[in-house]
Amino acid sequence: FLNKNGIETAYDLKSASPSWVKTHLHIPGLRTHRELNGIPSIALEDNQEPRKGILSSRSFKKTVTDYDQLTEAVSSYMNRAAEKLRSQGSVAGTVHVFLKTNRFSGRFPYYSNTATVPLPQATDFTPDLSKAALAGLRTIYVDGYAFQKAGVMLTEIRSKKEIQGNLFMQDRDLTKNRRLSQIVDEVNKKSGRDTIAYAVNGMNPAWAMRQEHKSPRYTTSWDELPVAK
Repeated sequence: FLNKNGIETAYDLKSASPSWVKTHLHIPGLRTHRELNGIPSIALEDNQEPRKGILSSRSFKKTVTDYDQLTEAVSSYMNRAAEKLRSQGSVAGTVHVFLKTNRFSGRFPYYSNTATVPLPQATDFTPDLSKAALAGLRTIYVDGYAFQKAGVMLTEIRSKKEIQGNLFMQDRDLTKNRRLSQIVDEVNKKSGRDTIAYAVNGMNPAWAMRQEHKSPRYTTSWDELPVAK
């Protein structure tokens, strides 16, 4: 829309008429326009509220019929959701997993379903969350369908400080799990995503999302740094 109206750079937007920006881009666009002109209009959020629900979902590169590939995808999505959960110092009490086929495909029947799995104890430990998600996946998987999308969602989210005790889990187990998760997160943050990964996520997933048109990772990948000639 901006390109069609002659706005191809940030400077073009900065130079646009405020009335035009407000009419076509509304208040959020007007705030951006003011920021570009040196007028502070977007408040910084120093203390973001923890999310009450965390979703991790992707459409597949091509439809998936193989159950093992679906388990890899669901485990991988849960790995991302668990990282986000730990980053805000929270634990989750319920896991949801869903599957769906392409609604607009004329060759295959449409199927969509969701499983909800309450956890015996709220946790942020990836293996426990993945185990629950895969248990839910088993209940909704139907052989013979070509699935286009899968995903997981964490709910019943609360602060890690509010975890209630469990008679069947020792405190030392919780401490060990937290330490393991902390080490994995630190290594992946320092050395790159999935430097350490769970085997159940798959090594070379055939279901992975298409990324031919993704933006270059100039700040996080040595191989994609721009080269000055």
